[in-house]
Amino acid sequence: VIDSWPMYWQFYSNGWGHYGSLAIAKAESTLPGRVSHLRVQDTSLPEDEREEQAFPFRMYPFRHMGMEAMSVFAGAVNESLLQSHDGIIRVAPAVTADQNARFTLHAQDGFVVSSELEKGKPRWIGIESKLGKTCRLANPWRKAIVYENGKKIGRLTGAVVEFPTTAGKRYLLVPDARIMKAWKTTSARRARNDNAKTHSSGYASLGLPRMF
Repeated sequence: VIDSWPMYWQFYSNGWGHYGSLAIAKAESTLPGRVSHLRVQDTSLPEDEREEQAFPFRMYPFRHMGMEAMSVFAGAVNESLLQSHDGIIRVAPAVTADQNARFTLHAQDGFVVSSELEKGKPRWIGIESKLGKTCRLANPWRKAIVYENGKKIGRLTGAVVEFPTTAGKRYLLVPDARIMKAWKTTSARRARNDNAKTHSSGYASLGLPRMF
């Protein structure tokens, strides 16, 4: 569904969007059934002449503008990576088994959650506590080793694990303590994208191709 979304909900560089692919919108505008049942009247004319000179106006020569498409799309992606609606933080609750990703998202109770996914599973989970509340986490591993600001503070097991937090501190959870012995961080440098992208359907594109 997410893969085909850009074809049915068009997104534009100014932040707006509309539903229906351009090809479908153009086709619908030619159908007799798409002519509005209300006739357009020129209000600058005297009232007794408006109806006489009214003309039919097709309903779909264009699609209406709407911001909800972008919100739904972003919400679907975010919810696949992180959920916490019931007070339990769930990392990668709805990703495919071959998906790789890195993200930082906010969870309920003042937690900022970061993680790296490899083939649909978290390699590690980082949690920053903003409010100092107890953290409840759906454990994606058989055991979770917990570190507070780099210091090991516990080993947790069970489907749902929980531990107290202190506001302003950061916690790292890993499935194996040996991971920390070789733990390194590096800045992610992405190649700049200077080229336009076109959806596989050919109906939606991001950016404009070079024209000169």
